[in-house]
Amino acid sequence: MTIKFSCLHCGTQYRVNAPSAKDKITCRKCNRSISIPKSIDKAESDDSRPHQVDRPLEIDVTQRPSRVYTTLLAAGFFISSLLAVSIGVIAILNLRKIDKYEREVQELRQNLTTSEQVSKAAKSEIDFTKREIVRLQGLAEAANLMAVRHKAHADATQNAIDSIEKNRLQANRKGDDNNLPERGAQGREDQMGGGGGGG
Repeated sequence: MTIKFSCLHCGTQYRVNAPSAKDKITCRKCNRSISIPKSIDKAESDDSRPHQVDRPLEIDVTQRPSRVYTTLLAAGFFISSLLAVSIGVIAILNLRKIDKYEREVQELRQNLTTSEQVSKAAKSEIDFTKREIVRLQGLAEAANLMAVRHKAHADATQNAIDSIEKNRLQANRKGDDNNLPERGAQGREDQMGGGGGGG
């Protein structure tokens, strides 16, 4: 005995064999659960309910699925697999990009740390150079002061030498002036001696 009934949700018609009928089936059109009536009266009463389908489709659940349905299932599975693979590839690419960005950020941080260290070293060198400049300026000022002192000492020495030379010249002149009368008397004596010898 065959029981005919319709889906209460979409109106699709079904028929099943009474001995092998299940309690519930899933509608292949709206994917909702349908209770299979236990008697013909119940099935007929269910068929008499109004529904919003112009052309109901009769499907025999005892038959095997058609090739179209199998093809659709295979196509859906293939599309789902393709989407899953595509999503996996995109995720892997994104992970690689994230890893690349993380490495670049790490390199930037290391470069920044190196730059900070170089900046600190350069600042230390600048401070040391400033200190050296100040020290050299102090040495230059001390050298200038020593040069001034040496020049003053040289000038004093030269003045002393000039004074000694001047005094020596003056002493020589005075000695020459004192020797002039003696030289004159000696000359006269020589003249007189020479005259007497001649007579």
